[in-house]
Amino acid sequence: MDRNLLRQLKHDFDISEDLILNGNNIFTYNQSNKEFIYYNQCSLAINCAGDSLLVRSSNKKLLDELEKSYKDYPAVWFMEFDNIRKLEEILTKHDMTVKNMGPLMTTSRDFRRIESTYEFTRLKKKDFIKFKGITKFAFAFDDDDRMALAYYDKDKLIAIVSASYNSKYLWEIGVEKFSYDPIYRNVASYLVNNLTLLVKEENPDISTIYTTQFSHTKSINVAINAGYQFSLSFIAAD
Repeated sequence: MDRNLLRQLKHDFDISEDLILNGNNIFTYNQSNKEFIYYNQCSLAINCAGDSLLVRSSNKKLLDELEKSYKDYPAVWFMEFDNIRKLEEILTKHDMTVKNMGPLMTTSRDFRRIESTYEFTRLKKKDFIKFKGITKFAFAFDDDDRMALAYYDKDKLIAIVSASYNSKYLWEIGVEKFSYDPIYRNVASYLVNNLTLLVKEENPDISTIYTTQFSHTKSINVAINAGYQFSLSFIAAD
């Protein structure tokens, strides 16, 4: 697992790194803050990391019930539909519901630059606001946006990617493509790959992550083709 992701999980779940991937299920009662992974800031956060189930909540009664139900539950099967339905039944008793769930990806061990003929434009922070109303995923339009690359064919914007603050040790990749003409095949993956390298070069103590939905196979494939791999699955509830 990525070094900075391990550091981040240690921070969010208040445990030592050696406990994260030892196959045990961890239940942590704490209050989240803005340094937590975005999805782990909810009242309930569940991360399925390998054989370990990491659970944190600011609701002690809920946490106690979840520990009773899932102390020995195999993390690799936690995302099965029947179990999600069981989880929702527990959450309903606490006036809560699942807000989001999906995969979290990090760069693979053999991550490297992908050579291409595309020439990308690095965007300046003062120009980010120009894309408001144009892109839904690449920008949050606040002071946390850090880096961005775009690909233009002459004056036409084809695709854009950004890396924005997500948590203490992680920035999150957001990417959007505006033309699906076959001549621009894989341009989104090349953008993600190149921006990831820029983050690594300029911020060695930060790692990039890529989150999406399990059903969004195109998005997952963009990440895989850019050199990312699956690291954990998350559930966020409020």
